[in-house]
Amino acid sequence: MSIPGLPSGNRARVYEVLINYLVTDPVLESVVKHWITAIPRIDGIKAPACASTETTIRLTPLLGPVQWYSPDAQLGNLQVKVEMLVVGTSSGSLDMLDVLNLWEAVENAFYPVGDQTKELAIQKALRDAGSHTGLITFSQPTSFAGADENTVQITPGLMQVDVIRAFNP
Repeated sequence: MSIPGLPSGNRARVYEVLINYLVTDPVLESVVKHWITAIPRIDGIKAPACASTETTIRLTPLLGPVQWYSPDAQLGNLQVKVEMLVVGTSSGSLDMLDVLNLWEAVENAFYPVGDQTKELAIQKALRDAGSHTGLITFSQPTSFAGADENTVQITPGLMQVDVIRAFNP
């Protein structure tokens, strides 16, 4: 934590679990060269300057709607905006198959095909961090959103996980 004395809340703990599973996934680790998560120990000192030449994923936590779960707890969504900065080919064009495959690799990091043991372990880790169910919804699959000034193709998507906040645990 950057601010001394500030306790870690459920949303922060759940976000950290999500990030840790993404950045350590073997497939994503082999193709994503830079992560921008706003967590200094993962990102390093500053955002990479080479995003225009190497595939980068930027993750941004967003707070979703909250509702009462019980008289002493609320249930809401932690949404994570997933921006995939996919490097185009040498001609500057985007291969949408790469985008589709990269998004599927993000999904597979949490729901690995044929590995229910790992999937259940991820759900438990999310529940232990403060999620109610530990289930991740990929509520907005990635879509092409344009390019930045370096002709990096930007394709955002959205995933979300429920987070419970007990007021009187």
